[in-house]
Amino acid sequence: MKKAANLAERARLCWPDRNRFASLPDTHLTRRPRLPKSLTTLSAQLLCFVMSTVLSTVLVSAPALAQQAVTAAVAMPDTHAANTAEHVLRAGGNAVDAAVAAAFSLAVTYPEAGNIGGGGFATVWFDGEANFLDFREVAPAAAEGDMYLDERGEFLSRQALVGARASGVPGTVYGLQQLHERYGSLPWRTLLQPAIELAREGFIVPGALAALRDETSVFLNGETNFDAHFSALQTGHMFKQPALAATLER
Repeated sequence: MKKAANLAERARLCWPDRNRFASLPDTHLTRRPRLPKSLTTLSAQLLCFVMSTVLSTVLVSAPALAQQAVTAAVAMPDTHAANTAEHVLRAGGNAVDAAVAAAFSLAVTYPEAGNIGGGGFATVWFDGEANFLDFREVAPAAAEGDMYLDERGEFLSRQALVGARASGVPGTVYGLQQLHERYGSLPWRTLLQPAIELAREGFIVPGALAALRDETSVFLNGETNFDAHFSALQTGHMFKQPALAATLER
C-alpha cells in the first residue's frame, strides 16, 4: 500500500497537447454542462472501469517486454481482448501496446467496456516514471450549462441521455494514440489489426452482449439509428461490422 501511495504522489496530471504530455490547468479542458450528481457519478464509474480494465495489462516490466517476453498477466472482460493482448505481448510489444490493442478490440466485441466514441483515464508506470493521462470525452465548445434545462429550469433528462445532444466529443482514439506515441513499440496499424479483423470477419455473440443490446434498444425506443446497426446482434450468431472495420482502417 505504501508503494502504491508513493506512486500516486509521484503521478503527474497530464493532458496531451499536440505531441507531448504536459501539465495543464483545468481551464484547458472544454467546459462541460453541469449534470445531475447521479449521472456524473455513473459516468465517472464507467470511465474508470473502461481504462482500469484496459490498462490492467500493465502489470509487467514494460522495458523488459520490449526486449524479450518474460512473465505477463492480462485481465480482460472478454476472451477476444485477452487473446489480442497476449498476441501483442508475444509479438514483442510492451504493456502499453497490449493495452492499446485490447482497447480497440473491446470496441468491437464489448462496447460497454471499450469504445472509440467515449474516453477514459490511463495511469502508466514506465521506466521509473509515473504518469496519468485524462482523455475523457468533453462537451462541444458550444455547449452551455443550461442546455438540458427547459424554460422553467427543469432538467430534461431524456435529452441528456439520448440523441446527438447527449454525446460528448470522444477522446478515446486520441488518448490511445498519445499513449502509443509516448510508450508504444509496435506500429500503430499492427495494434489495430486484431480489432479490424474482428469487425470484418465477425465474432460469435455471447448472451450477455445480446441482452445488453435488447435493453439498449428498449431504452432508445427507436429515437436513434441503433437498431439499424445492431439488430443482427443475436446470441450465438456471427456478428460482423464492416462499417466499423472501415473506420478503424482509416
